[in-house]
Amino acid sequence: LFFSISQVLSSQDLSPAYYAHYTTKEVFQDGSVKLTKGEIFYRSVEKQLVYKNLIPSPQSIVIQDSLLRVYESNKLQNSFPYPNLLDFSIFHLILTSKLKDYGLHDTPFQIVETKKERGVVLTRWEVPHKTKSSLKAFEMAQKDGKLVGLIGLGENDQVISGFFSFSKSYC
Repeated sequence: LFFSISQVLSSQDLSPAYYAHYTTKEVFQDGSVKLTKGEIFYRSVEKQLVYKNLIPSPQSIVIQDSLLRVYESNKLQNSFPYPNLLDFSIFHLILTSKLKDYGLHDTPFQIVETKKERGVVLTRWEVPHKTKSSLKAFEMAQKDGKLVGLIGLGENDQVISGFFSFSKSYC
């Protein structure tokens, strides 16, 4: 995964937008490979994240509030409910100077367990009360002060989102 982050002004309304170029390579269990290349735009005022996929096919994905919308040829193809995790995006955390704790200290989540396994610090964050949100908990993995994994969990600890940084030094 490769990112380069820059700041631009959006031509639509001149609100600040931060963007990154990205390339991802996914290797599936059957051995097949998928390459995706494009740009990500984060509009800080609107808290809107836009993925403009160029490869394998042109497509835009817009995430705002609790909705994910998919566009092809500038036409809405589909929309889905989506957990509002933009406050935890790398862009938002950098802009609000909350990268150190990944923004979790300013949420209803509280640390309920911390343990260390093979040099990796594992921390579980949960909401201490009932909530309507589909997001019930986070599990974070850090090695040498660096985030190497973060997963969002729903009911019965079902994984609903995740980020992992795999490296031989973390295993």
